[in-house]
Amino acid sequence: MMPRRAHPLVLLPAILMCLAHGAQAQPRSAATYRVTFRGTWTTAVTPGGIPRGAHFTTLIGGVHNAGVTFLREGGMATAGVEFMAELGGTSTLANEVRAAEPHALSVIRGSGNIGPTSSSTINTVTLTTDHPRVTLLSMVAPSPDWFVGVFGLSLLDSQGEWLPSRVVNLYPWDAGTEDGTEFSLSNPATSPQGVITNLRGKGKFSNERIATLAFTRQSVMPLPEAPEAFTLDFAHFANGEGITSEVVLLNVGGTPIRPTVYFFDPQGESIDAASVVELTDDLEVQEDTGGLMVRTATQPLGELTITTHGRGDLVSGSVQVVSEGPIGGVLRYRVPEVGVTGVGAGLAVRDALFPARRREGGIRTAAAMRNLGDEAMMVSCRLMSGGVVLEEAEIPLAGNGQTSWFIEEVFTSTDTTDFVGTVRCTAPEKGMFTGLAVEVDAANRIFTTLPVVAVEERMPEQ
Repeated sequence: MMPRRAHPLVLLPAILMCLAHGAQAQPRSAATYRVTFRGTWTTAVTPGGIPRGAHFTTLIGGVHNAGVTFLREGGMATAGVEFMAELGGTSTLANEVRAAEPHALSVIRGSGNIGPTSSSTINTVTLTTDHPRVTLLSMVAPSPDWFVGVFGLSLLDSQGEWLPSRVVNLYPWDAGTEDGTEFSLSNPATSPQGVITNLRGKGKFSNERIATLAFTRQSVMPLPEAPEAFTLDFAHFANGEGITSEVVLLNVGGTPIRPTVYFFDPQGESIDAASVVELTDDLEVQEDTGGLMVRTATQPLGELTITTHGRGDLVSGSVQVVSEGPIGGVLRYRVPEVGVTGVGAGLAVRDALFPARRREGGIRTAAAMRNLGDEAMMVSCRLMSGGVVLEEAEIPLAGNGQTSWFIEEVFTSTDTTDFVGTVRCTAPEKGMFTGLAVEVDAANRIFTTLPVVAVEERMPEQ
């Protein structure tokens, strides 16, 4: 099943107040890896020939977590990625990694240029369970702005254990910053700047890999437990076309707090808070993550409200609030011509059930889910009536990603024009998500949250 676009009305939930608990995670550890880059650039990769002076430039990147994204397909290159892709420079991207602390742990830098079929090894790269991802890049030289690498590659498996080894095939990318179709330098800048695109099988390149990156685990050692963090996860927010989302937070602890609010798109990528929230003197956006912080601390038993501005095209996704102290909250949605409803922060579940009904031309049931893990997964959802499964659908969720849908969009083989029943959604083993469900009837201004409850583990799957 293909991912669904968030519908303007699927922003939908119940006014209940939830208390965030300290995050439960795998025991903290650090792993060291040996990283080997091996060029495989032959005429099989570039059938038109290998240019004079061909090489890969010094490897550059960093160790980080999901709180920061240095580049992605379809995104615009930062100054650091541009400098690397056009000239093989490392200093600007290294500075971007350092500026991304605490979401970035360290800079990774190789020892020099690498021949088309040569190799280069970095003997020790240290990752932690708090920072399990690697971004590592190298320019394909000479070229306008072509490069290879891995973007946000996690070296944890689906159970949160360190991979013993991993080999990644590398293919060329275009940074979208400089014009040119030949293996040449000093080309005109692309104006306006383009986006990062895959060059595999395009232009000069065949479908063959141009290099590999091999990660080999050397050691694992335990780390002391990190200070407790408190989080609230909301499976859906929306902004634009007059629709607004309002995050209402309560400090339920005994000390002042300054929570950070993060907005994510359905692919789990960070959304710059400044693009959806009207900034005031009391709000600041973290340059590295796009998270929204309040300059003035919220006092014990105090309240904080942050509202999106509702302008522009519709943008939807999920919200996470991180605080250094206990926090409660609700997210309220306002939809023109429909009404207002709200939802408390969702609980982490693997198996959940919610009621569903539909009346042709009237009530519709919508749902949203957010993946609480870094790894992509498929969630199995079943449409049920009287406990009997009528239809099953697989819902893809990107790592930290989100999706939302009406039941008739997912369960297309069942006639739901006059339906009353339930939907049960189950993640793979070790997978966790948070969800919400809502009834919508725009004509009658019905906008009501439905309960999403965890299914007892002892219950058999249908």
